[in-house]
Amino acid sequence: MAEDHLDVVTVYLTTQGLPVQRMTQLARQLVKDKLAATADIYQRSHADGGAEVLAILHTRRSHLAAITHCAFGIEKVITAPLECDSRYRAWVLDSTAAA
Repeated sequence: MAEDHLDVVTVYLTTQGLPVQRMTQLARQLVKDKLAATADIYQRSHADGGAEVLAILHTRRSHLAAITHCAFGIEKVITAPLECDSRYRAWVLDSTAAA
């Protein structure tokens, strides 16, 4: 039980090469396919005129390979354990498909 928290993760997808609409479409599809429980999209402008798009997902660790496969064109895929309340952890697990 001590390592139960390791089965849910936060995934950060970042890109400078895709428009925010494409990242939004990808994130919605991941949630629809139950590969992620939730997805938040952020866009940040850089001083040099460029922009970065970030998606933050909460999911099962077992979905990382599928998410990485779907994230073609994403420059960075970073994961971290999701430190959360046990009820939120249960919701993430219930909201995603068993792998």
